[in-house]
Parts: sequence; C-alpha cells; structure tokens
Amino acid sequence: MRALRIIAFAFGGLLALLVLALIGVWLIVNPNDYKDRIIREVKASTGRELALPGAIRLSVFPWVALELGPASLGNPAGFQGGEFVSVEHAALRVRLLPLLHRRLQIGHIQIDQLNLNLQKNAAGTGNWENFGSHPASGAPASDSERAPAGSIFQSLAGVTLSNSRIVYDGLTISGLNVSIGGVSGEYHLADLSITGQLQSKPGASPLPFAFTMPAANLDLNQQTLQIGQFAGQYASAKLSGSLKGERVVDHPALTGSVELEPVALQALAAQLGISLPKTRDSQVLSRLSAKTDFDYADKAVHLRNLQAQLDDSHLQGSVAVTDLDTRAATFALNLDHIDIDRYRAPVQSAPTAQTSTPSAQLPSNALKSLDLHGSFAIGSAKFSGMTMSDLNLGLQARDGLIQLTPLTAKMYGGRYSGAITYDVRNAAPELQLNQQLTGIDMAPLLKDAINSQRLSGHGNATVTLAGHGSDSDAIMKSLNGKIDLNLAEGAVTGADLAYEIGVAQALLKRQAPTGAVNTRQTKFDALRMTATVTDGVAKTTDLLAATSYLRVSGQGTTSLVTKAIDLRLVATVLKEPPQAQGADLAQLTLAEIPVTVTGTADAPKVRPDLQGLVKSQLQQKAKDLIKDKLKGLFGTH
Repeated sequence: MRALRIIAFAFGGLLALLVLALIGVWLIVNPNDYKDRIIREVKASTGRELALPGAIRLSVFPWVALELGPASLGNPAGFQGGEFVSVEHAALRVRLLPLLHRRLQIGHIQIDQLNLNLQKNAAGTGNWENFGSHPASGAPASDSERAPAGSIFQSLAGVTLSNSRIVYDGLTISGLNVSIGGVSGEYHLADLSITGQLQSKPGASPLPFAFTMPAANLDLNQQTLQIGQFAGQYASAKLSGSLKGERVVDHPALTGSVELEPVALQALAAQLGISLPKTRDSQVLSRLSAKTDFDYADKAVHLRNLQAQLDDSHLQGSVAVTDLDTRAATFALNLDHIDIDRYRAPVQSAPTAQTSTPSAQLPSNALKSLDLHGSFAIGSAKFSGMTMSDLNLGLQARDGLIQLTPLTAKMYGGRYSGAITYDVRNAAPELQLNQQLTGIDMAPLLKDAINSQRLSGHGNATVTLAGHGSDSDAIMKSLNGKIDLNLAEGAVTGADLAYEIGVAQALLKRQAPTGAVNTRQTKFDALRMTATVTDGVAKTTDLLAATSYLRVSGQGTTSLVTKAIDLRLVATVLKEPPQAQGADLAQLTLAEIPVTVTGTADAPKVRPDLQGLVKSQLQQKAKDLIKDKLKGLFGTH
C-alpha cells in the first residue's frame, strides 16, 4: 500500500510539474516572436509568400490551442492574383494528455472566412500542386519521412468551416459552410453538413446548394467504404442515395443507389441559366425524376433497376457503360408511351419562292465513335404525325457502322418491319433502307405522315433504297433501289379520271359537257405498281389501276427530290365489267384514251391526251367499219 502511495505521489508530482512547465511556456513564450522565422521557412520550402498580419495566440490547458488570423499564402510564380488561400481566423486544438505520451490527438479545427483561389497556368499546372518541392528546398519529403495520417488524426473531434469561398475555372462557391461532427482514425466520419452558394459561370446568379451525410466508415486495412445515406440539393434539384465500396485503394468496386426527386425541368433550367430547345408543346419538360441502383468496377458502370419519368412517359430497364475509356455501352430499355412530336421544334412557316428548306446535315463525325448495343421497346409512340404501338428497335453501332434492326411495330391496321443501316466509315456516308408495310390502311397513314389525302386503300408496300452523301439532299439525289405498291379498294384523290375523259370527248364532239359531277377522285378496286429508283428518280413501266368499268395502265417517272411527276397512261373504258378472270378485254372495250399526269405529287395535273384521243376514236371507227363490212360480207346480222 505504501508503495502504491509513493508511486501515486510521484506520478501526481510529475504531472503537476509538466502542467506547470506548459503554463510557464504559455506565460513566457510568445509565438508572435517566431513570425519572421515561420515566413522564411515557408518561403524557402514552397516559394510562396506567407502573410501573418494578425496575432498568433497560444493556450495550453486543458487544450494546446493555436489561433491565428488573418493570414494568407500567395501564389507561385506564373499565376495571376496574389493569394492562393487566405483565412480570417483559424483555430486548432490538441489534446494535452495524449501529447504527453507522444500521441497527437486533434480536438476541433475551426476556420472562418476561407478564401481559396484555384487556378491553372498555361502549362496546365495547378497552383495547388508541388507543395514542398520548391527548388530552394530540394525534393519533397519521402513517404517514409511523412507522419502517417492515421497517427495524426486518431480522434478528431470535429471540423467547422464557415462563410467561406472557393473559386475554380469560372466556378464560384460562396457562403460555404462545412460541419463535421467527428473523424476517427481516418475511418469514421460523422454528421457531415455542407451548405453554400454556387455560381456556375461569371455573371450568373449564385444558387444555394447543400450536402448532408450522417455517417461514413472507411477501413483502410480492409479497404472498405460504407455511406449509409447521403442527400444533396442544388437549386430545386434534390438527390439522395447510398454507397458501399470494396478494395477502395487497390481496385475500387463500388455499389449503391441514387434517386432524383421529381423536379420541374423548365424551372430548373431557368435557374441554371440553361436555354432549353423550343418545343411544339410548351407544357413538356415540366417534370423529371429518376432512380437507379448502380455498381462500378474495372472501368465499367452498370445502372440496374433504372426507373425514370419525363412528363407522363415512364422508362425502365438497364444501362451499362462497359468501358469508360471508349464509352462502349449496352442497354435494354422499355418506355410505356411517348409523343415525340410534342418535343420537336415548332413548325416553321412554309418557305417562300425566294427561300427553300435547308438540307439537313447528318451527324456523321459524331457517329463514328459510337459503340452501342441494345434494345428499345415502346408501348405506343407518335412521331412525325404517325402513331404506332408495340414498337421494338434493336441498335448496333461500332466503328462507324450503325444498324437499326430489327425494327417492328403495329400501325394503321397492319404491321411495319424494316432495317436501317448508316455507314460513316467512308468519306461519303452511305444509307440503306429496307422497309415493309403489310395490311396497312394507307389513307390515315399518309394523312398523318405527310398530311396528304391523295391516296387511300388497304395493302402492302415495300421500299428498298440506298444512297450516299453528308446531307439529306445529297442522299435523296443519289437514291437507287426499288419500290413496290399493291393496294385494294381505294382511290386517288385530286382528279376524276372518268369526268376528265367525258369532258374531253364532249369537246371533240363539239357538244356541251354532260351533267356528270366532278368528284375529284378516281376510285379503284386494285392498284399495283413497281418502280426502279435511279439517282432519286422512280421509273415505273407497269402501273395498273382497275375498276369495274375502267382499266388504267401506263409508265412514267416521279422525282423523289422535287416530287415532279411525268406519267403517260392509257385509260381503257369498258362496256361492261368482265365476269371472270381471263375475259377478253378487246371484246369489252368501249374506248382507249391516253392520259397525261404532270405537275407534282402535291398538285398533280391529269389531262386526257386530245391528239391521242382523236387517234383512238379514229382507230375505233375503223375497227367498227371493218367489223360491219365483215358482217355484210358473210351475211351476218
């Protein structure tokens, strides 16, 4: 017992002596006497000017506390502006008793009105680089000479940064406040809170931002990271999520989730000073939200269980950037419905005679670097006026070869299938189109697609075309391929062929036109045509349209570029409809009348060929005369 008392007395006496010694240092030593030496040492080791115009205050018990301010550190040579960083006030506390055992335990760090100005010079070097490597001081200290971070921050009680400012590359964060409840051995971070204002570019209005994280755990020995939850906000956008990591030092592998709360996209863009494209529907881009699980490893990012909403359209699926260096990506996405026309640019007024619609430049260079593979399914969609459902799209793009295949959809009572190939590997990009419509109701399709009511009917159409060029005009002018059309129970609107024939016949007979009404429509039971396309001009030699009283056949050309039409037709007027296939039309023919179709596809001009009509009538009279003579010769009645 006596021995214990002696040891306790000795220890207490020693502790009292040390405290008295520290108090003596506090009373006798004035740290301001060392300002010049500190400034010289900083200049020698960094080449930067240190300014300490404010007083340095030192306290000993119960904390070894150092306070200073204002203070500033200048930029190295070659950078604009005098100060790299400045503070109005800074305080650092160190626990006393651990210090007596040669352990540095920092209690709380407080920094007020930090002003950090980050820059890069013409060589791309930052003013925050190369600390401790000033030529006058030699090479920086080696890793073995530096104290391990874990030995310094065994238990940091907290960090407070208030009313501070950071500037970098035109980006300004002002009013910055950071609060950390505690840091333990570089492994545990508690109650992190950051607030401030961010100015995205010079002259822009600063916007508030905030970031909170209740806790984060980092184990450098096990190389694990865990952030249970974090939340951030910038302007009106709010983001939250979680994060876990393994092998965070050697080979990072991260997993987590992130969610963007619903935000008014147009309002957010206005806050950020971003001009969104004008749209046909001013109400779109009003709501955006998204959430997804993610993982990162080996330079690849995977988004799983992706869910997003834009206005009233909902997207779900997965996306993976399989190589961040090449930006190669795969995707499998499903969209419930979308009206793409609502997001297109407003309709421009029709061009005048002095102006023309400019040719659309195709993004050839941007497509060369694409490396995409995936599928896209849409429940229902509207594009360029056309509506479709059960749309499926496959995309493969690599090394300048872009393929959209398969392409399938239900539309207008039938089905669409096709493939589109765009090859930008050569100097002149090449486009190939293979499209097939089966069982389509042509009238609503053409009305929705090109606002045309020229053609109606149900049937099939096949288009196989190829062209080359860097813009839409060049491709149209170089198109080659084939077009097949087969329709039933329809009509060609714009001209009443029977009426025009009647008017022409009355004119030749010098008679007044009959009382027939011009319906401006030529109905048909069947319409068939194949066309060979050469350099943007479609040529047909087998056009055939038939009704119960009329057969129209012919040939001619249609320009896909100018829409100019030049057709030469023969309208065969029948006495009576044939009762069966293979009936002799020669016996049923009343007249064969040549017809020309000129103008454009938008405004066709249909006219009987009067000279051809006279010739046809003379030929018919000659046939009738010969027939009558033959009857008289053989005594037939």
